[in-house]
Amino acid sequence: HEATADRLVLPEPPVTPDTPNHRLLARFEAQPDLHAVAVVEDERPLGLVNRHELVARFAEPGFRERFADQPCAQFMH
Repeated sequence: HEATADRLVLPEPPVTPDTPNHRLLARFEAQPDLHAVAVVEDERPLGLVNRHELVARFAEPGFRERFADQPCAQFMH
């Protein structure tokens, strides 16, 4: 079978730039195969939040207390 974008992409709902980091972390924890989530505003793509980077941030001392309720846009690429 030939690799096509349709076969490689998982149809996942995007988040908005103001989605709290803790909500995105919960989504990554619930969906182990999800590698990144699109950040979209007014149907316009703004970037991606990478699973590995966000999980690594939450593992840093003090991150959860300081950034869990902050918007995910600060960690998108």
